[in-house]
Amino acid sequence: MPAPSLVVLTALKEELAAVEAAIPPADRERVKIIRAGIGWEAATRATQAALSNGAPRWICFSGFCGGLIDGMAVGDVVISNSFCAVEHTNISVAKELCEKISGALKSMGSKCHTGPIACARSAVTSVEQKRELARTSDAIAVDMESFAVAHSAAGACGVFALRAVSDAVTDALPPEIGGFLDANGDVRMTKVTRFMLGGPRNIKTLMDLKSRSEKAAASLTAAWKLAWPALMA
Repeated sequence: MPAPSLVVLTALKEELAAVEAAIPPADRERVKIIRAGIGWEAATRATQAALSNGAPRWICFSGFCGGLIDGMAVGDVVISNSFCAVEHTNISVAKELCEKISGALKSMGSKCHTGPIACARSAVTSVEQKRELARTSDAIAVDMESFAVAHSAAGACGVFALRAVSDAVTDALPPEIGGFLDANGDVRMTKVTRFMLGGPRNIKTLMDLKSRSEKAAASLTAAWKLAWPALMA
């Protein structure tokens, strides 16, 4: 079986569902969508597995991200033009691809941002951490996988990221959030329940996180619906 034109990796089942909802049934053979799990190691393994059957034209890690700059709101779309990580050289993606995707989105009124995405080894939760990361990296958003995909692909195919913002730079996340999901992206109910028992404020925090994730997922689906024709042209 020939390699698909595009491999899309996601960390969470909600991200995978958001991407799947956007791909026309007639085009399903041209794309392979894989839930890889969370973080650098999971992204590396998934990329290596995708390349083992023949390199596709593109690999994309798609899903949610944290905004690092003012003026970027929950639900906004982020398109990478480079990836950065501590102690690694920045990796760029094709300028023409970024322009094609962003042009398709902006022509339909979608609010999207193009710029560097920083890859963090752990969740970046506080406003102070986000602003410091923006200052030191010049990135506009942060995730935990995209650089690892580009690094692992090592030029074997094109790599890009299409993300939706689930927390803005001014949104502080609870420090406990790093323990809410396991490496596969599944919910650790014991951790979440323990957090809920902290009182009404914590319950409201969880409700806010859910609401922002749902908004980001809807935005991700809409973005892929607009980007798909441009990618497959």
